[in-house]
Amino acid sequence: MSNETKREKLIYAVYAALILSPLIVLGIQSFLVNKNLFFGVPTWSDELDYFREILSFKASGFSFNGSLFAGHEAVYGPFGAHSFSPILVWGLYSLFSWTEHSILICNLFLLCLAYTIFVLINKPRGKELFFVCVIAYIYSPLYLYLYTSMMEVPIYAFVIIYFSCMYRYISYPTKLRGVMMIVTGAFVALLRMPYIVLLLPAVLLLSGYKFNKKTVRNLIIYVVAFLLVYKVYNLFCADYPDWVTHRISAAPGIVGKLKVVYSNIIINLKRYFGFSTTPAQIALRYVYGFTILLFLIKSLFRVNNKKLEFKFEGKAFSMFVMLGGLFAIMVSLYDIKDYRDFRTFGIVLFFALIYLFTERKGDLLYKYIGVFFVLILFFTSFYDGLTRDRVIVRKAITYEAFKEEFSDVSIEGKAIGATWDINWGDAGLLKSIPGKLGYKVFIEGEEIENLDSVDFVLSSYKYMGKHPELGEKLEFMFDVDRKYLVYKVK
Repeated sequence: MSNETKREKLIYAVYAALILSPLIVLGIQSFLVNKNLFFGVPTWSDELDYFREILSFKASGFSFNGSLFAGHEAVYGPFGAHSFSPILVWGLYSLFSWTEHSILICNLFLLCLAYTIFVLINKPRGKELFFVCVIAYIYSPLYLYLYTSMMEVPIYAFVIIYFSCMYRYISYPTKLRGVMMIVTGAFVALLRMPYIVLLLPAVLLLSGYKFNKKTVRNLIIYVVAFLLVYKVYNLFCADYPDWVTHRISAAPGIVGKLKVVYSNIIINLKRYFGFSTTPAQIALRYVYGFTILLFLIKSLFRVNNKKLEFKFEGKAFSMFVMLGGLFAIMVSLYDIKDYRDFRTFGIVLFFALIYLFTERKGDLLYKYIGVFFVLILFFTSFYDGLTRDRVIVRKAITYEAFKEEFSDVSIEGKAIGATWDINWGDAGLLKSIPGKLGYKVFIEGEEIENLDSVDFVLSSYKYMGKHPELGEKLEFMFDVDRKYLVYKVK
């Protein structure tokens, strides 16, 4: 066997390791924590909302009656604060199967598929292939959510596909490849609106990285298209009272709205540069900030004979603008707390690092700095045991009482609302409630005024004892194992 043949076999073996990295990493994590994380089920409120929304969608299509918070419904459609994004990601998969493990399985499949597309399009070799394998195996903002049912995992997959289309266009530009690049990038933005910044490098690439009339035109189209899509998106997106945008909308007048933004910026900047949270979150914030500076330097200087010399690089500058743009959005219009920024920053940082690692003529110095940043994230992530509250079961316990008691009741187009002590409950509870019912959660204190948003109420003895005023508006139907109470709204 020739050396060339051995080399080719080794490369294909590394390709296989890259494609299967989500499965291998999850297997390693399962071994380390002594839990089969492949059997993880929706646990956090966002995951349970995704799971339940798709469960209702599978049962009733778009006619199910809502999700997320009662009294905060979207203008059109049944979707909650995540809008139609869960349907875009998991809707097709749900037509074949939908269990408590479906999101996790689908997410792993999408990641493996994305890496396959990346390999087929890019065919990375040598150092580039090594660097990509490094980020695939030890990039903590991804693997800390690999065993969850969070939206971030499939977004990583679609970001990889988007990047693959961009990389192909850079190598062999054609109109079709340009369209594919924009379409895949726009799809990522539809999943989460802040990721509109990921399209900035594509827009500047199509403009030739020059400041001229073409660039101005493309940027105007980019901004106008985003505003139109954002307006339409919000018609199908329910209000979320905790959002900064909700507080801005509720503030009186322009001055009042600017005060909310200013206050939010000050609070978020203090949190961003503070050290009062977990090591993983602190590391991500500082790594992200230094990566912005890294791409600014890279866009202005190159290494030549071990010396820095001035030379403008448009591709690196586009990454700088993208990273800085998300920073501005997050600080002014979102929250720097509770892993919200960790999850959001992590995806855009991943995109920038993948670009850095796959740049075939790029300076190795910048690649090594990128690897150093990934290692910082990796080592600080050991302190974050996100598996501590992870529910791992082969099959969630269900309650047949719901099926029996609702069997003779018309529930088409109706909804059940859960009181605050139950909140979302767990995967077993959500599986038990008939899929044709919409599922909404009351914000404590808003139950009475928002009872007209639901047809049934799910509560507990403890909660009803503390809120006797609810009983006057409800008609008792049945209890479930002395654990849950179900009422019909009078």
